Amino acid sequence: MAGKTDRTAVQYAFKKLTGRANTSNIKSDAQELIGSTIQAGTQTLFGQDIPLSASRVDYQLFSASNGGPKTAEYVVFTVAAITGTTYDADSATGGGGDGSQSAGPHGYKLFLTGNYESLSSNTKKGTYPYVNGQLVHWTLGSLQLIPPNFSQEAPNPYILKIYEADSGDANQIGDEIPLLDEVDWTFDAYNGILFLQDYDAAKIPAYARGFIYVGDYLSATLGNATGTPAGATTQVQFNDGGAFAGDANFTFNKSTDTMSVSNMSGSLTRLSDGTAYLAAGDNITITTASSGQVTISSTASGGGGSTGPTFFSSTTAGSIFTTGSTAFVGGQSSPAAPDAPGDIGTDTFFFVSGTIGSQGTANSGSAVFGGDVVVSGALDAKQGIGTLKTSTSVVHISASNAPVSGSVLVAKSPTEASWQEALIFGEQPTGTKNGSNLTFNLDKAPINGTDLMLFVNGLLQLSGTSGDYELTGSTLNFKLAPYSDDSISAIYRPSS
Repeated sequence: MAGKTDRTAVQYAFKKLTGRANTSNIKSDAQELIGSTIQAGTQTLFGQDIPLSASRVDYQLFSASNGGPKTAEYVVFTVAAITGTTYDADSATGGGGDGSQSAGPHGYKLFLTGNYESLSSNTKKGTYPYVNGQLVHWTLGSLQLIPPNFSQEAPNPYILKIYEADSGDANQIGDEIPLLDEVDWTFDAYNGILFLQDYDAAKIPAYARGFIYVGDYLSATLGNATGTPAGATTQVQFNDGGAFAGDANFTFNKSTDTMSVSNMSGSLTRLSDGTAYLAAGDNITITTASSGQVTISSTASGGGGSTGPTFFSSTTAGSIFTTGSTAFVGGQSSPAAPDAPGDIGTDTFFFVSGTIGSQGTANSGSAVFGGDVVVSGALDAKQGIGTLKTSTSVVHISASNAPVSGSVLVAKSPTEASWQEALIFGEQPTGTKNGSNLTFNLDKAPINGTDLMLFVNGLLQLSGTSGDYELTGSTLNFKLAPYSDDSISAIYRPSS
């Protein structure tokens, strides 16, 4: 082998680094129209592992591990010259080698054969770009050959093999043009471009064999920006570098729009340094399951103190229950014996029990209310209400001195009050109506003269020394004696 010239090596390397293929040593990088790139492994482009070893058997598929996905297929290509790459490498700018040169095409492109789909067992065949006659570089990286850097075997299975057409039948593969041949060829596995440094009219490449990548690319294994992965499911793995037991796997299923999580035990309760960011308090525990579920639970038994807080629950609208207690329940039939939580009425009953006088002491069970207490509706105080007071007066209501129905509470002073009967209507004073008797008596003494309305024949009588009568206790002294046919009635509020 005469060896590649420095010009060829520099042109090839420079153009590849600038994202262009080298199809001619006399073209500048700006004149090259076919793109190229520096290929890498799974972490940047290929989404699944490449087998380290593979056999060169036409259209056979290989995987990196037993039972793993098939990612490499050995196929046959047809080769055609690239228009515009013809020149004489012996010229001053041609970059030819030591051998005698003549003008001819130096750039060649690879195609899948016209019968690829009928020969291949690739499950993706028939879908772009795995179709008959596909030009490799037109796919812009969707169809790539696997470069030799993925294997260290000798001979390396990923080195491309190129062939002449058979001298007797151009449709058949002829002699191989080996890698160390005097034509000094190089190949770009990304775009399927073959470059001959030294053109030899007797050695025109017409066919090639090599491995194409048939696995999923990284964009398909992660899902793309629009959330449409290539397969039915996409799995993402997060590697913790061995800090915890196993790596987390997230699997996205585009068919059901669901995500499942595996191998995440404990991961939601630890920061990267291993400390917890979901911190449990007294009698509280936090656990996570392998599915990613977080469970927060309490070991408190209620009652306060060292046993922890009592948690509230509500299974009925308008009701509040406590664990192990009926202190807060719904409608009740008796405050002295609260119903079970299942016996809930349409109203809401708020029952508070405690020990009288226990406020401010160590005796638990006291009920302390701050602020105003508003009562709407009837107030049934079976045990008495206690002391009602304002800033200037005090009224004590005792159950032992409870009034009869119809009585009213009368405050005689800022510190004293008593129960009194309500107003007495239409009482007829006792006494003889004969036109001469002036003295009549009421059943009870009015509180005072202003709390008495006295009527004779429906006319209101005026009290006092200059009026129609005078009142002394319960005795009425008329100025004019009533006759037998006169009607006398009184309305008054008794003093006791």
